[in-house]
Amino acid sequence: MKRFRYCATVSIVETLSRAQILSQAVDDDISWGVYITSGSVILFKGVNYASRDITYDEIFEIPTNIVLSGLSEIVFAKFLGLPQTFGTIILTSNTNETRNIVVNSKGMVNLLKD
Repeated sequence: MKRFRYCATVSIVETLSRAQILSQAVDDDISWGVYITSGSVILFKGVNYASRDITYDEIFEIPTNIVLSGLSEIVFAKFLGLPQTFGTIILTSNTNETRNIVVNSKGMVNLLKD
């Protein structure tokens, strides 16, 4: 289970980093974000997930036996790359092991283990 949780954590962290970099680069003159849902992490182009340009979606699978809670959508402002929302993404395994991904107000990501 630790391997699956590790892979899910890496997928989320790398996708957050990519969204921030694309926003800072002002790629296509718009913000980029990440939407996290059961079974997938989605990199999207747009000011929010609901109104995104789906042709730019990049979807990364994560194990469906990982329960996700906390933040589910993080959008980074173009140019500065600051997140519009910040807080914690919590991954919980079926054995109740947790890993917390903390996104602070500057967009820095910290990992906290159980």
